[in-house]
Amino acid sequence: MGANLQSRARGSGEETIRRSALPSIGRSFSSAWRLALRNLLQDRLRFALTVLAVGLPLMLILFLLGLRAGARRSAVVYLDNAPGSVAVLPQGARTTAAGSARFLAPEVADKVASTAGVGGQ
Repeated sequence: MGANLQSRARGSGEETIRRSALPSIGRSFSSAWRLALRNLLQDRLRFALTVLAVGLPLMLILFLLGLRAGARRSAVVYLDNAPGSVAVLPQGARTTAAGSARFLAPEVADKVASTAGVGGQ
């Protein structure tokens, strides 16, 4: 009998079923956020440690990306302002960076230096 009174008060029984089957999206969305926030703040120490555990690696990744971009930029600036237009590198060298640990053999360096227009001649 209670269901019958409820359907009369709201309209036909079909409307009552439709309204209960499709709850308001705004209400369910805000209640989900409230529930998530309450769960996060329930154990504050765990929440703080989790934020640190996610934030620290993210900060380190951003730092390393910035470091790499800075090293590339300084290499480009160095090559753009170098006194010559050709860089002589040993076979297999892929970069002009100081950390590449590849050096020219002394005889190759002497041959390059003896070339006209190279080595201050």
